Amino acid sequence: MKTILILLLLAVISGKGIIADELPPSSDITDYLADIENIPIEPGLLKKTDAAEKFVKKLTVEWKTVLSGIKTYAPSSREQVLLAIGAEFLKPSAYLEFVNNVCDVASIKEGGGVGDEFIVAIINASMVKNGFLAYYYNNEAVMPVIIKLKSCATQRMPGQWNEFFEAIESGEARNTVIEEAARYNTDLPEALNSEGVLK
Repeated sequence: MKTILILLLLAVISGKGIIADELPPSSDITDYLADIENIPIEPGLLKKTDAAEKFVKKLTVEWKTVLSGIKTYAPSSREQVLLAIGAEFLKPSAYLEFVNNVCDVASIKEGGGVGDEFIVAIINASMVKNGFLAYYYNNEAVMPVIIKLKSCATQRMPGQWNEFFEAIESGEARNTVIEEAARYNTDLPEALNSEGVLK
């Protein structure tokens, strides 16, 4: 069921060519916040709505602005979970930068406004980046991001994520991603060099 829901949303969003470079930047953060309030959400998934599509388009352009002012733009757990889900539609290089920046903001005094739920939503990526970090765990561009995310998660939530990251670092999680893709006839995580080589 989860796979079907993911594919339905991907068909709607990815099929329309949502690429940050194609969109003019918008400075109207008020609309952005209004979009968030109108998006139905279920665990790990955005539902297929016009509001969800608009939100993802806007986020691919404005994520740096929103993240730098997270206390103002997305102060609630619900809003931050939506950020994590929407960010999965970023290009691989931009997504790695996003995760890295979230961890940087989270390391600021009092968490920089980043809630634990935000970190957990990144760890439990459920859309196009499902299994992405685990699959590319030994890539030189991905490895430092995993290390930083592990440090952030284990410091904020001691004892909760040690086994999870051990499975990634050992390659066990990568094997699981491959096995599940074969079992359910789904695609492996997107190529690291999609839309260009990682920078």
